Amino acid sequence: MKQEEEPVKKSLRSRTVASLAAAAAISLAIPGAANAADHSAKSASFTDGCATGMVTPISTWGQIREFAKNNARILEAVPNDQNRVCSPNSTVVGDPYKGCGYNRANGWIKVKTFGGQWGWVAMTCWDDAPF
Repeated sequence: MKQEEEPVKKSLRSRTVASLAAAAAISLAIPGAANAADHSAKSASFTDGCATGMVTPISTWGQIREFAKNNARILEAVPNDQNRVCSPNSTVVGDPYKGCGYNRANGWIKVKTFGGQWGWVAMTCWDDAPF
C-alpha cells in the first residue's frame, strides 16, 4: 500500500508546482498582471484607465476615433506634446489593434477632442498625463 501512495503524492506535488509556475508565467506575460493587486504602481508604457483625468499620446500623433473601432472616422489627430481630457474608468474592449509595441491589444479610452467632442483612443498609445 505504501508503494501506491508515493506516486500519488509525487503526482500531486508536480501538479502543484506546475500550476504555480504557470501562474507566475501568466503574470509576467500579461502587462500589468504582476501589479494587479497593487494599484499604486502605474504602467510607464500606457494609460492605466485615465487615472489623472488627462492623457497624452506616446506616438507621434494620437488618433481620436468616433468609435472604439479601427475603421471609425478620425475626429482628431493629436501631437504627442499635447494633453487631452479623458473620462475616468471609461475603458472599453473594442476592435483589436497593433500599436505602440503591443499586438492584438483591444483596450480603448474615452477622450475629448480639442473641439469638445468625445471619441475613443487606443489605450496602449496614450499615457496618463501628470496632474
